[in-house]
Amino acid sequence: MCIVLYGVLGGAVIDAVGIRGCLLFSAAATGAARAALALTRSKAVALFVFFVPAALGGALGVPVLTIGVKRCSPPHARGFAFSIFYVAMNLAALVAGLLRDVFLVHVPLIPKSKPPPGLRAYMGLGAAAAALQMLVVVFFVKSGKWQEEEEEGEVGEVSTAATATTPAAAATPTTAAAEGSVSAVNLLPRGATRSSVSFDGVVSPEDASAAAASSSPGTLANGNGNENDGDGTASVSKQRHRRKQNAFSSLSSFLAAATATLRAVAGPELYKFVAMSILTVNLKSIFRHLDATLPKFVARAFGCSAPAGSIYAINPAMIMTLVPVVGAALSWLEPFDAIHYGGYISAGSSLAIAASPTLGGTAGFVALLSVGEAIWSPRW
Repeated sequence: MCIVLYGVLGGAVIDAVGIRGCLLFSAAATGAARAALALTRSKAVALFVFFVPAALGGALGVPVLTIGVKRCSPPHARGFAFSIFYVAMNLAALVAGLLRDVFLVHVPLIPKSKPPPGLRAYMGLGAAAAALQMLVVVFFVKSGKWQEEEEEGEVGEVSTAATATTPAAAATPTTAAAEGSVSAVNLLPRGATRSSVSFDGVVSPEDASAAAASSSPGTLANGNGNENDGDGTASVSKQRHRRKQNAFSSLSSFLAAATATLRAVAGPELYKFVAMSILTVNLKSIFRHLDATLPKFVARAFGCSAPAGSIYAINPAMIMTLVPVVGAALSWLEPFDAIHYGGYISAGSSLAIAASPTLGGTAGFVALLSVGEAIWSPRW
């Protein structure tokens, strides 16, 4: 709940701080939380760590990484980058599950030691991994690199198309304005102002002729038709008019963005997405039980030496194996149908552990859950 709350409230923070800053903060918060859990013996400190730094690190972790993959990868390799990200995330879960058994099952227990030394060492290893993540972010992550280049490329294409005229045509904007193919920003001669630019972004022939005439050496026409010195200064009335026009342009942009937002909110697509998300809340909650409830159930039902981590590792191992195969085999299936039928398999997986509350039934539950996830999760 705290992760969701921090994620919703931190959306503006992500935009302001950037990918690199958020990943650094996430690694620092997660590392501090794991180090505190490895060292503390206070219940109050543990609860504070769970609800504040650990939740903040989780809220700014994987979601920001997903955004970072998009922004920091070239467009032609973005699909491959997401594949690497998905495989790396599941590989980390696989290693974490196996290491859990190494530290909590095979490390000797010390009587009256709470928490066990193996759990403290496990948390300490997690803090070291967070410190390594900070080093990777510091030296290798450049926030929004490819997105900025794409935007610059789009602007460059527009600028190139707008300035692909001869110097003579640029010096006489009347002809270009009459053709309506050149941006007003590139047509303004020295000393001209944006007052001669119409709202559609093109200089009208009359205003362009006046601007060309006023750009002759030694003269500059002001808003009253008088001439000032050719030092590039505008009259006070012209400056006021320009400020009013800029304010009107900003207000128009804001109103356009607000209108687009209202149309998106009022559109049926948003409500369909919200309804779909609500219907799959219980389905996705099974994965939270896989993380939190399953280890405790295995320990209480089969003893502390039961390999809960290895059973958990079945999920990422099967996902890494099945997703490419299932994706290729069911490429003909529509995304909604894949979510529909795959969701049935994942939802019914808990019946295996209910029918057979053994280690085999528990492993079967995780296996069925993974098969369904391989079908519907990539299509979500």
